[in-house]
Amino acid sequence: MNILIFFLLNISLLFNISMAQTITVTGAEKKKVVKPKSLSKPPAKSTAASTSNKNFWNQETPSPVFIVQNIATEKLRVYKRCTEAVLCAHELIFEADMIVGQSTRNQKDPKVFATHLGHFKIAKWTKFFEDKNGKYPAWFKKGYPVVPKDSNMDVWWNSLYAGAYGWFTAQLSPDANEQVIHGTYGWASDKDNFLKHFRNPFVSFIDDPMAEGATRVENQAIAYIRHIADLGTDVLRVYALEGFADKNLTRYQAHLNQKTFWDWVLTNRDAQKDSVSIDRKVQLKKNFIYSDVLEEGRFEIDRYPTGMPYSVTLFGLGAGSGQTGNTYQIKRKQFKGVFLIDEGRFVNYEHPQAPELMVGGYPLHILPAYALTQNSSYVLVPVETPDTLDGQGN
Repeated sequence: MNILIFFLLNISLLFNISMAQTITVTGAEKKKVVKPKSLSKPPAKSTAASTSNKNFWNQETPSPVFIVQNIATEKLRVYKRCTEAVLCAHELIFEADMIVGQSTRNQKDPKVFATHLGHFKIAKWTKFFEDKNGKYPAWFKKGYPVVPKDSNMDVWWNSLYAGAYGWFTAQLSPDANEQVIHGTYGWASDKDNFLKHFRNPFVSFIDDPMAEGATRVENQAIAYIRHIADLGTDVLRVYALEGFADKNLTRYQAHLNQKTFWDWVLTNRDAQKDSVSIDRKVQLKKNFIYSDVLEEGRFEIDRYPTGMPYSVTLFGLGAGSGQTGNTYQIKRKQFKGVFLIDEGRFVNYEHPQAPELMVGGYPLHILPAYALTQNSSYVLVPVETPDTLDGQGN
């Protein structure tokens, strides 16, 4: 039986027609103590929302930046909202791979494992979050055993799930069913290795401790998101086909060769509390000391839109690989509209009607007006099959 499963999984991978491009990051080697260094170049200023706006919780109050999580393609993208004209195209400022809720042998009910769609806002940021029942211990907490120095998954796993929520956790509102956005196990130098680990179909099916609808990214990514997305930031969770308004991605070409970096310092301060950005400049102002530092590094920011096409898998095997564009394997005809990833806008989008897809967030269950467009000249992310379509249905 095991041989048959292994055979089918390998066939499934061959049927996946497209491959996702993962973000590339650089970080410090694992360092428990690092002496603060002076900045040679100040990092870019945060474009985070201002909490001084008393109406920022209002559904119709747009945030300066907004996050789109495409559950179908397992991509998280952050956009700087365009305010230069009515319904203008937005600018992608960060893209990352993510993992969404997945079924396991103990969690097969879609209402339990599936990540809910809808329009939410970030209600709270917590550093080194720990669930209220203590089932998943914090990445760091005073009095807890020292965080594993090893990058081996078994070491972290045998530490009673130490660090499952990673460095930061964003709690969403309203009606988010406690489905947070968070980091994961490991250090900066592990990059997205732990995400790849949980995408292994055997691992995710047998026992994934964070399968109940939460979404996770690697630790440097969640730290950078904390830096640019403050309280009140709009989070749009959708299940959509991806396309380009400009198939040549003209305004993003500079980001292919000109890299952008962000310097950070992770300290043990503010554990299990609301926390400011770990941007190096911000942390230097907090006057941390030598012994406070857990790790420091430099993160390479992915600002180039990498779309994910819809593709077919054999019997749905490998759907959660992050390479299918349809992680919950709904029917192709159930997709409604298109997400233009280079503009951060949607064409005729509706949440698909499928038992696997639950909707939460603001009660009207619609996307904000600034995220919509009537553009009809888009192209879907290309895939070399007869199913490739453009915005005209050709």
